[in-house]
Amino acid sequence: MNNIYRWTMALLALWLMLGPPAAAWGAPKVVVTLPPLHSLAAGIMEGAGQPQMLLTGGESPHSASLRPSAARALQNSDIIVWVGPDMETFLKKPLSVLGGKASVLTAVLIPGIYLLETKLDTHEHEKGGEHKHGQFNQHIWLAPKNAILIARTLSRMLIAKDPLNEKLYADNTKRLVEDLLKLDKELLESLKEVKGRPFMVFHDAYTYFTKRYDLNLQGAVSYSPETAPGARRVSEIHREVKEKKIVCLFSEPQFEPALVKTLIEGTSVRSASLDPLGSGLEAGRDMYFRLLRNLAGNMKGCLAG
Repeated sequence: MNNIYRWTMALLALWLMLGPPAAAWGAPKVVVTLPPLHSLAAGIMEGAGQPQMLLTGGESPHSASLRPSAARALQNSDIIVWVGPDMETFLKKPLSVLGGKASVLTAVLIPGIYLLETKLDTHEHEKGGEHKHGQFNQHIWLAPKNAILIARTLSRMLIAKDPLNEKLYADNTKRLVEDLLKLDKELLESLKEVKGRPFMVFHDAYTYFTKRYDLNLQGAVSYSPETAPGARRVSEIHREVKEKKIVCLFSEPQFEPALVKTLIEGTSVRSASLDPLGSGLEAGRDMYFRLLRNLAGNMKGCLAG
């Protein structure tokens, strides 16, 4: 018994002298708004901790409400990652109140981030109202080079908060960036054969993806995911589908399938579904890769016919 006690005390003394493994101190508490950003954070933090996600892919970042558990997560966080106030509009006020002690990574403000202007600053609603958009399209994660910038920026923030895990974060980031570059090359090759095929989407969310892979996007039915097109817009799109010789019209999970049928009625246009947030995909490092491969696969499948 005495020997066991002596051995235990000796090991404890050695542990205190050498210090615990870096991860044992606990990684910073990281809260991320959207699934694709969460995936990047999970890849960097692998082996040190798990980031917390505020929204699932099925919730709109424009109109979501902040649950009590999410408010507590923000209040207790060390780092908060979001796209910015024009994307996660529900978070603008809570962030100023609850995120006081946290470091905030606003992805659209990262130096060098690739930004595309929105196609329209405003568009008319059926009742004559006006809906305003930010200057830039907010779906920046759909360009792999933006994902790399976001990952590297978050990695530096984590190292500043948790220097004991510097090597872990640096190694994870290096592997993540290498895999993102391979993914980009893979998608460039995969989508070559459908580059010229004209298509339309429901929501103005895909320009980062379509410009990167030189795809022939001809327009969007709606410039806001919360605004379903009215009768006049449906009539316009029905005409454009014919005039522009659209091969495929891509819907999204939140839109009624009946509307797709109305828009392509009397044409040979095919339809398929795209999801820019990856609702239904399992969270984790690989989610971002599945998201972009799903987009490419669904586009290619419909356009190639």
